[in-house]
Amino acid sequence: MHPQRILDAPILTFDLKLATERLKHEDMWLRENHNSITLMKNNRMRIVMMALRRKAEIKPHEARSIVSIQVLEGKINLITESDTITLKRGNLLTIHANIKHSLLALKESVILQTLTF
Repeated sequence: MHPQRILDAPILTFDLKLATERLKHEDMWLRENHNSITLMKNNRMRIVMMALRRKAEIKPHEARSIVSIQVLEGKINLITESDTITLKRGNLLTIHANIKHSLLALKESVILQTLTF
């Protein structure tokens, strides 16, 4: 469980290295194949950090808005009905709304997702 934190303000800053360390020390990470934390959320945008263990899979789904996925650590595959795109540390991908996709962690990975509404 995360201590009370501010999810929306005119200016927010994040220490992504510290957030990653905290994410990987939570009980959920010890029990499951992935763990996530919402860093910022309002009625127009959401930023979510997710840590995935090797071979962790996010089942096929569709977002209702454009999404960006930035790989902070590791290597993942983003899989659509027509393509598989490999992303590694430092890569950024955008995907339009209503495109069915899934994720597969090829290595232990940390990603940053930004969703717009």
